[in-house]
Amino acid sequence: MALVGWNPVLAIHAAGGGHNDAWVGALIVAALALERSARPRLGGLAWTTAVLVKWVPLPFLGLRLLSPGVARRGALAAGAAGSLVVLAGAASWRYGASWLDAAGPLADNAVRETRFALPARLEQLGVPHTPSLVLAGVALATAFALLARQALAGRPRPAAAACALLLTTPYLVVWYLLWAVPLAAAEEDDRTARLCCLALGAYLLPQTIPR
Repeated sequence: MALVGWNPVLAIHAAGGGHNDAWVGALIVAALALERSARPRLGGLAWTTAVLVKWVPLPFLGLRLLSPGVARRGALAAGAAGSLVVLAGAASWRYGASWLDAAGPLADNAVRETRFALPARLEQLGVPHTPSLVLAGVALATAFALLARQALAGRPRPAAAACALLLTTPYLVVWYLLWAVPLAAAEEDDRTARLCCLALGAYLLPQTIPR
């Protein structure tokens, strides 16, 4: 509660910014809570809802489904798959195929760049544009390979995965912290992810509150 509730960055962008990333973070934490309270099917519903708000949580769910340390993975997967069919069907009935366009803005952002992002910082140091993106992509792929290996060994780390995504995305904006900080708060044993979230919050604070 302190990590999330006392965070000035999240206070501004979750309470006053109107970004749907707050829903993503809240739904992921709800999914983890439902899993731990022996309601994996409802946890799957929360995961699917988060993914349909913004596709970002999908790799985090993948890490949990890879891990034998997650109780009742089959029920979790069944809940996620079943709710996806129901929610996608309801959206298609109401909006036709146009609801799929909701993925467009995030896809557009993926090919843009902000000055706070790691690839942009590399370019400021003299690295050309394309190699900077390649380096970031390799770093992300390596991080997810290591995280997948840890998940298979029984330790899924969605907060660390969120941090890896934030550290390598070419389009880094401050409200994207809402993907990672609630997860880091929920994972009591992942000190690295918590420190990463605190460091990112301090790093992005000037973007939130300019001098």
